[in-house]
Amino acid sequence: MNVFIVTIKYPYCEHECISVYDSMEAVMHRVEMSRLHGVDEGEEIHISCTEVLTEQVALERLNNVRKYKQQTND
Repeated sequence: MNVFIVTIKYPYCEHECISVYDSMEAVMHRVEMSRLHGVDEGEEIHISCTEVLTEQVALERLNNVRKYKQQTND
């Protein structure tokens, strides 16, 4: 499953506001809220997409790497 991460950096504060959304449509709603409130000069908005893995998928990938390393070290 992919999620979208919106990071907003404000010029008057050293902290970032980070939100996670399940769809690009939800991200667009957040961008629209920013537009309606007004974007300050120097404000930065970053949008990224990343994969969320279950523990099972992460373990499968780990085991694949272990198997590969074992095969290449023999």
